[in-house]
Amino acid sequence: MAIYIRQIATGDSVPNPATWLVMSVVGVINAITYGVTIHWDLWPTLVGAVPAVGIIITFLFSYLRGKFSPLGTREKWVIGIAMASVVVWRTVGADVGNIVVQIIFLVAFWPTAAQIIRGRKEKSLPWDLALVAYTLMAVSLFLDKRPSLFSREIAMMAYPFSRILMNGTIAVLCRLKKVV
Repeated sequence: MAIYIRQIATGDSVPNPATWLVMSVVGVINAITYGVTIHWDLWPTLVGAVPAVGIIITFLFSYLRGKFSPLGTREKWVIGIAMASVVVWRTVGADVGNIVVQIIFLVAFWPTAAQIIRGRKEKSLPWDLALVAYTLMAVSLFLDKRPSLFSREIAMMAYPFSRILMNGTIAVLCRLKKVV
């Protein structure tokens, strides 16, 4: 997150307000839901909570410094969908709620991806590092917990897999924009 904040400060990255607002609010929900899903196992719970803190710091830095891109119609829709999904999350149990939260995160990343496709400045290094971190988290969880595909424990894998998909997509888009 420190690398990304530095990129924001220097103008090398322009964060999307919808992505970071949703990730901030839902990140806290995710950390709680994920903790319940994995029965508050200390290290995986911290792995879920630490990024939430970093995301909140990044959001606040961007907001207070006026570094966000303009809020468009797409962003307003994403925020609305995320808030409706929070209601769904609240009405279901932790395991299903964890998966709902991952879907919210996937929706939240779309405005950032769309802005990169349209030519917004973004560098891939922070997204690459997040991709590596979540891949290591997935491998560690899988080796430690060995969840069966059709078991309740498979829900714990939704968190790192959604982040692998999101961060990997943004990293690839950043690289493709350099080539084009």
